Amino acid sequence: MSPRQETREGTARPARVLGILAGGLALGMASAVTVAAWHDPEAATATFTAGTFETQSQAAGTGWAHHGPGDPATLAADLTGLAPGGTYEAPTAGESHYGWLNLRTASGSTRGGQVLLEDVSADGALAGVLEYRVVAREASTAQCTATDFSAGATYLAGGPDSYLGVGSGTDGVSTEIGADSQDALGLCLDLRVAAPGDGDAGKDVQGTGSQVGLSVSASQL
Repeated sequence: MSPRQETREGTARPARVLGILAGGLALGMASAVTVAAWHDPEAATATFTAGTFETQSQAAGTGWAHHGPGDPATLAADLTGLAPGGTYEAPTAGESHYGWLNLRTASGSTRGGQVLLEDVSADGALAGVLEYRVVAREASTAQCTATDFSAGATYLAGGPDSYLGVGSGTDGVSTEIGADSQDALGLCLDLRVAAPGDGDAGKDVQGTGSQVGLSVSASQL
């Protein structure tokens, strides 16, 4: 091999290496252009505030206030002198005694509610002989009367001609109250002694008393 040939071969090898490096540089430049593309992010934020839902009740001689299970409102009612009607031989149900309670959402409450009468219960000896029915009306401080229990009334328990036994549950009928103390609801309770059974002289209940409780739940709409 001549010295000239060695020189050409020695020159050719670096040329091939340079060609490979040049290709690598070309790829590197293309990659750099992709990484350097314009990037301008946008972001947004907001504060979301939960609404409020609070109920209040009102009874005779009291203002609107929240009354939980441990602090019940007092029904406006005359529940003295309860007795059946008719005669021992032909007994009938006793005279009706009425009570009322108003319900609404608190001022500032952002949600209205669905009101459900859950139960009317009683303790003591009278519990087994009492029966009841309940209707809804516009909130009022006027005493409930028989006219509130008309055929067209909204019955939450019982009906125009029917009563439920105290402690037996309700019919599961609900009604609504508005947000921010609007569309307040009135409840009327009709309570009486059921007609005694045959041979029941009422000796176990005469002169006794029972505390009657009305339980209502309200769920936000």
